This record gives sequence, C-alpha cells and structure tokens, in this order.
Amino acid sequence: AHFAAKSFQSPSPYGTVLIMSPWNYPVLLTLEPLIDALAAGNTVILKPSAYAPHTSQILSQLLKKCYPPEYVTMITGGREENQALLNQRFDKIFFTGGKTVGKEVLRHAAEYLTPVTLELGGKSPCIVDSTAKISLTARRIVFGKYLNCGQMGGCPRRTAAPLWPHPAGGSARHTAEHGNAGGRTVSDPGVRPAAD
Repeated sequence: AHFAAKSFQSPSPYGTVLIMSPWNYPVLLTLEPLIDALAAGNTVILKPSAYAPHTSQILSQLLKKCYPPEYVTMITGGREENQALLNQRFDKIFFTGGKTVGKEVLRHAAEYLTPVTLELGGKSPCIVDSTAKISLTARRIVFGKYLNCGQMGGCPRRTAAPLWPHPAGGSARHTAEHGNAGGRTVSDPGVRPAAD
C-alpha cells in the first residue's frame, strides 16, 4: 500500500520436462509433478519406476485418453530406458528416488545445465529431548516408521535421545543395553543415537 504497484502473471514454461517417478507412491509422485508441469505450460515425458508395472500400465491408459502424445508421453522400462532418456536433452528434470540414481540424473543434467529437482530419500532423524512425553513420542515415531510399510524417504531412520536417569537408578541406555539399571547413574547427559 506504500508503493504504487501492479501484479501480473507471466507464464514462462521450461519446455519439455522429464519426470522420473518412484515405485513407493507411484500414482501421487507421477501425477503431482505432471499436473504442475502441465499447468506451467510444459510438455512432459513420464518415466515411472519399473518396480510398479501394473500402476504404470493403468496410468499410461488413462493419460492416453486425457492427453495427446505431443503433450504427455509415458516411457516404461528399466535401467536401459532410464539411460536412454538421460542421454537426451530436456529443459527440466524432476526425479524422485534414491541418492545413487539421483547422482546419475544430476551428472547427465549438468552436461546441458538442465535445471533439476531432486526429491531424494535419506536418513530422517527423530530428535527426542527431555521435555518429550515418551509414550506419545514413541507412538508417533513408530507410526512414522511404518507409514506406507516404511517405504518412504521421510520415515524415521534414526532416533537420538538424551541419556535420562532411569527411575530405578542407572540410565535408559544402560537398561536397554544390559537389561537392568545396575545402580549406575549418567554423568554425560549428551544426546546419542539410540536406534539406527
């Protein structure tokens, strides 16, 4: 309100976008970037995971009914098809998957300075501090770990917690390692990985 201004939208599509989607959420992680790319005015080459062939087949049938091939084309197959696609020049690459293939995608994209979005799985830590309600925290960590059968990049992979004194003496870590508190106390209240 202090400066005279005017807002406007100026679509600037990249051009042809390669979307490489994973097996663990094959519908969501194929359609979500597809919708975004099309809404921005791009054409799309979809490469779903070879590990979800039935989902890929159904998506292919649906997309053929909805879009002409000059707007959306799906390529199925495995590593050979991935390599063939990565050897082509695209205007944008969107990849969801693991770090090893992500590095390969980035290496190929660098040849043409192609913009890349990498959505990579990783080691998602849970850090539990001394203010946590342990029962609720434990339920939430277990829920996150087993969400989608544990097959997602954001599920907890590590838990770090302080070494709390155990009610019977000793520490929670000592109890977990030795089965009883043993009358020990904790002199180092630092945070350590409790599970990996």
